[in-house]
Amino acid sequence: MYLTAVASLRAGHADDVFLLKRPGWVRDTLKQLDEAKRLSGGELFVARWMSGVVRAQVPGLFGERAAAMQDLVWCLAHADKAPNLGWMREVYFHLAALHRQRGEDAAARRYQTLSGFASETRPATFTTPFSEAPVAGHTFSSRLIREVVPGAVYLLSGFEFTEYYFVVSADRRELIAIDAGTRADAARAAHEALRARVPSLPPLTTVLVTHAHWDHVGGQRYFRSLSPSPRFIGRGNYKDELAHDAMANPAGLQLFFGKEFQLADVLSYKPDVTVDRPTELIIRGTRFELLPTRGGETDDACR
Repeated sequence: MYLTAVASLRAGHADDVFLLKRPGWVRDTLKQLDEAKRLSGGELFVARWMSGVVRAQVPGLFGERAAAMQDLVWCLAHADKAPNLGWMREVYFHLAALHRQRGEDAAARRYQTLSGFASETRPATFTTPFSEAPVAGHTFSSRLIREVVPGAVYLLSGFEFTEYYFVVSADRRELIAIDAGTRADAARAAHEALRARVPSLPPLTTVLVTHAHWDHVGGQRYFRSLSPSPRFIGRGNYKDELAHDAMANPAGLQLFFGKEFQLADVLSYKPDVTVDRPTELIIRGTRFELLPTRGGETDDACR
């Protein structure tokens, strides 16, 4: 990664290098990219991506177009290894340029369309997983489902502002959620995505609420709608936090959390079981230790 980062900085600086020294500068940069690929076994997406993107842009006299094509096609075949799907825009854009140079217009048009860029030139691109949309609000990543503990603990990101954790009990007969998310529609989307990914997923029976902020209880309406309805376990002083939540401007919250966010869903939260002292909870063989604490974001936290 270090060599890849250094090579990318060198590539961006090439136009500032004295013309007579520039060919050597470019060749040394390409050697660094090759070394980065060698050290990573040719399997590190970022190294292959940077090599392909840089090589696609060097003048033809360096003879790097075939190598650029090879790296970019590798990225195409291993898109699942990209940090996020936004990285693929540059892959498509430069594949379009390479095919255009070969006179392969149909392929060039196809990749140009996939890139999302309307022309053969483009503005500076920020490759980031963050996104803002009126409906979805702010998300920190593209949609991902990770098995934190294989077959037992799942992390879902990118469905909305917050992340979702689900735990399968030791006997695989119950599902436990950690918090309820921000919006009912997002909670539904996350839960259904996990069920599609893991068809054998058991029914959701318990929601452990770490604290009663908007992005931790706002999706409770969806979970309450399940049959049978899961039990919610949270701190006994949750009303104090809801009083703070109620002071927020609903319109402002919708700009951040999305149009479907409903403050009423937050304020209607009420745990079925309250925790006010360290408590051991065992659900079908899976042990949870609930530790009430004060400070940090809220005074109703339960770790």
